[in-house]
Amino acid sequence: MAILAQLGYGKGHKVENGFMNHIINGVVLRPQNDKPDSLIEYAENIKNTCKNIDVYFDPQFNIFSIRGDVNYGKIELYPFYPNTTVQGRNYLLSELIGYIDGSINFQKKLGVNSIISLSPIIDSFQDREMGTLSNIVELSLDKLRNNNSDSQLSRNYSSSNFIVSICISESAFNNMDTVSAALDEITSWDVEGFYITIVRDLSNNGYEPYIKENTLAYILYFLYVLSVINNYKIIIGYTNLLAIPLSVACNADFAVGWFGKTQMFTSAGFLATTGGQPAKLRYLSQKLLSSLLVDPETKIIRQKIGDQIYLSGSPFDKQLINEQWTAKESFLEDWYVLSKLTSEIQAEEKVEKRISILNSKINAAKELFSEIKSVMPELDKKSNPRYLNLWESALSEFERILSES
Repeated sequence: MAILAQLGYGKGHKVENGFMNHIINGVVLRPQNDKPDSLIEYAENIKNTCKNIDVYFDPQFNIFSIRGDVNYGKIELYPFYPNTTVQGRNYLLSELIGYIDGSINFQKKLGVNSIISLSPIIDSFQDREMGTLSNIVELSLDKLRNNNSDSQLSRNYSSSNFIVSICISESAFNNMDTVSAALDEITSWDVEGFYITIVRDLSNNGYEPYIKENTLAYILYFLYVLSVINNYKIIIGYTNLLAIPLSVACNADFAVGWFGKTQMFTSAGFLATTGGQPAKLRYLSQKLLSSLLVDPETKIIRQKIGDQIYLSGSPFDKQLINEQWTAKESFLEDWYVLSKLTSEIQAEEKVEKRISILNSKINAAKELFSEIKSVMPELDKKSNPRYLNLWESALSEFERILSES
């Protein structure tokens, strides 16, 4: 029940800053941005600098399910991965064994808290990729059972610290019957938990918090069954504002990056690009459940209403007030606000009470936005709180599902 840094390009000392400010508890590493030896060195340094930090490794096997001009980055330097020139293929069991062995051995060298499995992108719970994932789980557990006696390791690895990665399209949550059927299989696995990545549909405005009501409700139920009913450990990768409603249904850790492609997983986000304009600086408001453009939105609101309507009371507010806001404050504010909100919600044991808490926050945010819009009718697309209505409807549907289950 914490915020983790989802590692990406330009890591610098971001993880150390977040950990030392007590707003993140760990980091999810990935191979795309670092050579193998460099990543091992980084993991060693981060553990020495940040005592008791949680360290995980996302193998990014899902990138081989993506078709097109994929930006593999440094992944091609990891010798246990498949040929990157062959995309979206079926894998023989003998091939999977090689990939699994290499990934597990590398994660042992990193000294991760738990091993995270490989996962293809799964478009539907009824697709053949679910069969591939089942094979991966079985082969991984066999590997851990048969090779767990290395005296040089700081810890032993077994099913009790093995986390299954599920990289699943949001469209897979369009049908409650298939979700329920998938849960019957998934909850039979004797593992520590799940690292869940939702592959987002860009048709939903291309903005992370926007999601169809029923889809979000079924995702909430999926997480609820895994976390609350079956007591699996849950890590949700590549998230940002959606961590807020998701925290209602589960006792999860949320991996949040510092730029868009590490805050929302899309297949397009891994395709090669020619670059673009730097993102405009934003301020995530705990009161508004939304982020505002630092310039002009926070400045105009401050002049016409005052800044108390949006300030979160974070350690970084002073820099905003003094107009010294930078990208560093922006991602630290994200982590701070998400940590505060998800921790408050998850502190309540009963899910029904969590729903009530978030509904109250949504209503309060709407009232504040009504006041803001009286002086600033037009907000940036990413500042507009229309998704709060979707969250509200999803919570209502989730509550109905719980009452009938």
